[in-house]
Amino acid sequence: MNIELCCAGEVADALGIKLDTLYRYARRGRIRGMKVGKGWRFLQADVQEFLHAHEYRVKPAQYSQPRPIKPSLLPDILRRAALEWKEEKAIACGGASASYEDLNQASDRLADSLLSHGVVPGDRVLILLCNSLEFIAGCFAVWKAGAIVVAESPSIRDENLCHIVRDCAPQALMAEREAAERLNARRHGLENTRVVYVKDKKSGLSGLDGVRVASLEAALTNKSSLSLLRFNSASPDDVATITYRGGSSGCAEGVMNTHENWLAGAAFTGECHGLTQQDTLLLPVPLHSSLAMRQWLAYVMAGARIILAGNLEQAVKMMKNRGPSALALSPDGAKRLVQEFATLAQKWDGSLRRVEIDFTPPEEGEWEPLRRLLPWAAIDLNCNLTEAQAAFLRIGADGLMNGNCRMPPTLTLRLVGEAGREAKRGGTGRILLTGPGMMKGFWGQTEHQLRMLEMDGHFLPAGKVPSRLYARPSPPKAHYGRMLRETLQAAALAMSRKPRLAGPEDREQISKNELLTAN
Repeated sequence: MNIELCCAGEVADALGIKLDTLYRYARRGRIRGMKVGKGWRFLQADVQEFLHAHEYRVKPAQYSQPRPIKPSLLPDILRRAALEWKEEKAIACGGASASYEDLNQASDRLADSLLSHGVVPGDRVLILLCNSLEFIAGCFAVWKAGAIVVAESPSIRDENLCHIVRDCAPQALMAEREAAERLNARRHGLENTRVVYVKDKKSGLSGLDGVRVASLEAALTNKSSLSLLRFNSASPDDVATITYRGGSSGCAEGVMNTHENWLAGAAFTGECHGLTQQDTLLLPVPLHSSLAMRQWLAYVMAGARIILAGNLEQAVKMMKNRGPSALALSPDGAKRLVQEFATLAQKWDGSLRRVEIDFTPPEEGEWEPLRRLLPWAAIDLNCNLTEAQAAFLRIGADGLMNGNCRMPPTLTLRLVGEAGREAKRGGTGRILLTGPGMMKGFWGQTEHQLRMLEMDGHFLPAGKVPSRLYARPSPPKAHYGRMLRETLQAAALAMSRKPRLAGPEDREQISKNELLTAN
């Protein structure tokens, strides 16, 4: 694993100070650095910490204003949030709440515990936790240790869990007690596991011979001095997560995404929705899902507030008192909101400005009842293609979910025809994904396969683009590529224009027959 270091000139320029001043700060220990030959090198996280430290002040009359350093690793966004918004309670779940500083310190302790149990960069850590503060702290702890998060539902079926355990061979686990007991009964596939952190641990697990069983709460709250091991052993291109999805062979395939992938997706989400510290996200979607993970990373990046709910029923009860500005739902959750909770939803005020729904091929007019129920809120369909997030779609003029909102600048889509040449406008071909917004590859691929994927891109199977999404008669599969390309090209043209989100003042102006569009 490569450690990303910045040279002294880059750091001085980013901080807006003279090079001699930076050297003086480093010699006095005000900024952590390391002497390499005759020069100094600095870790990104140390520069970030110094940039936001209270003792660091720039004199505008003497120096130029410091330029913010773009985060290169996922832990960077938590450290930045902890330094900028120390005291404010940012994440709530049930009766518990924590500030970003609390979360940062807890994840430091857990990362130190992982390292002390022999977890090294590149190891996999399986997380089987419900929506909770512990889940988010656990993910950041794994990333700080340079390891890889493999997150799944604690209620995952035994056969699927066994396949994942055999495939990724986790070196550590964080699990609800029930999930840990299921693994304890089966035992198979945990030969490489060194430690199991159990939430609400009450007694040992007898079947895990040679495996240390520890309390997750104790590891998060242990305030003994941290070791001198550093938590900066990853690079932006290192794998951060493995997400298992149904594969063509019948067994789930592990999709690998890097720190760079997730940061690009979170930054795109924050920019597209104009997230600020004043925003609040209500999240009843399982945190291990791609939709939820991208959402909570985007809100941490913006220093905004997050409210975690275990299910839709809890989320509906929280709506009136918590007043969130955004709500993320699964497709089934969106339908249940209309069918089972319409009476309560009609009493919500206009603080809810946006509803984001995970991708599913919608039927004609499927989201019209939700639009009528929440006429003041923008409804976005998160258009994921499994291998990458392609765009946000919104209700179009014809009432279908085919309007264009935004597409990420980190993803390039091309339509490739015969002989590997780009298809002409109006032609057909295969969809090719390239760019840092795309996945790194599949777990188990060789280094050569990963390099080829990075160089050549990934061809998307035609069947992943639904015909009804684009409001056209069911076309042959050969035309899917043309439709997707035209849709995303139109989105690219609108990238410089922010989609307008209706607020409470628009309630009277939005009639039952009007539709929110991307423009």
